[in-house]
Amino acid sequence: MKPWGRTLRTLGIAAGMGALPALNFLPHWQWLLQLVVLSCLLRLMVRLPRQQDTSEKVHRLAFIQGWAFGFGWIIASVYWLYIAMHRFGDMPAPLAVVALILFSLFIGIFPGLSLYAASKLRRDSSDTVYALAIIPACFALGEWLRGWFLTGFPWNVSGYAHVDSIFSGLFPLLGVYGTGWIALVFAGIAILASQSWRAKLINFSALVSFAIVCSLLGHIEWSQPQGQPIKVRLLQGNISQDAKFASERVIDSLQLYQRMIQQDSADLIATPETAFPTFMHMLPAQSQPLVTRRAGR
Repeated sequence: MKPWGRTLRTLGIAAGMGALPALNFLPHWQWLLQLVVLSCLLRLMVRLPRQQDTSEKVHRLAFIQGWAFGFGWIIASVYWLYIAMHRFGDMPAPLAVVALILFSLFIGIFPGLSLYAASKLRRDSSDTVYALAIIPACFALGEWLRGWFLTGFPWNVSGYAHVDSIFSGLFPLLGVYGTGWIALVFAGIAILASQSWRAKLINFSALVSFAIVCSLLGHIEWSQPQGQPIKVRLLQGNISQDAKFASERVIDSLQLYQRMIQQDSADLIATPETAFPTFMHMLPAQSQPLVTRRAGR
């Protein structure tokens, strides 16, 4: 196979692997699949030639692999944006597809830059340091940057897959980005098997020990309740998506939530972000006092 053919095949594999982690989230919660996918991504990176053996071409290939992986990850996670834009936003289908692809390509730049930086930093590092320290740190930094840059888009960062996994006990200590980082380190340990049975035994023991420690952290109560319990009400008007922003239905929506808010008192009342689908100064006069009073203004 020609070099460009092998490159296209690798990029296709990377994009396909990136799409699989969408199954990590509701309703699937297949967090083990994410570890397998991340292990494969690390394997692709470790197999790239070292810096002293090649030119900038390898670093660019690392970027493109990360970009393809990120593209697959995002487009499989936010495919519903096509439905929102086309079905409910009346955007022509071809334009909605193009918008979704361009958006996914843009967000995919972040893992691309992460793996580019990791490739740059590899230098004379051993595969162990590269897989367990450099790549996980760069990848986690890229995810944090994605959640911050231009107000951020932290949708489906890797750590969210582990709310119910063995790594769930890390959330109080490291947060979602730190938990994703540890999961990538765990995936890195899994790929570092060598021909030596002693090395395989060490890797296996490290995996088991790592998993046990993370599981035990999940049984620690990191916080304690303070004061008296508060009463919380969560409201959901169950308004269909196609009617939610229709101008002729705004009054009906406002009246529905007004009745639901007034139905019972509570210390905290939470409504959907689209409960009031208009600006404050455009609210009907009879609804403004209720909203401002409930908002504490």
